[in-house]
Amino acid sequence: MKKSIFIIILSVVVVLTIAVWFFKTYSFEDVQDLLLYPIILIILTWGLFIGISRIRSQRKGQPPEDEFSRKVMRKASSISFYVSIYAWLILSYIDDHVQFETHSVIGLGILVMVIIFVGFWTIFRFWGIRDE
Repeated sequence: MKKSIFIIILSVVVVLTIAVWFFKTYSFEDVQDLLLYPIILIILTWGLFIGISRIRSQRKGQPPEDEFSRKVMRKASSISFYVSIYAWLILSYIDDHVQFETHSVIGLGILVMVIIFVGFWTIFRFWGIRDE
């Protein structure tokens, strides 16, 4: 229960911090600014969903992690690892042709990895895993 509440509190604190940062700077001069906020909101929405679903399952008397959730996590992480390798190759190819700063490429790569993982986790969580 403590872990679930911690996830929700952390997500709310990050949302509030981003809201203050957004209203303080409020500049959309760069394309990175336009892409940054939706990506952060997607990641935080996923965190809130995880926290709320864990609290609901604990109130019903279910364990926070069962065999299915472990299998979904293992399958999503293994497939997203392989896809992330190709994403890094594509990012390095793009970086050869367009000169970005190193920290921008690394940050973009990490965000792409998170989005890939969340995508596969969502697919396996809601559509299930085939029996192997």
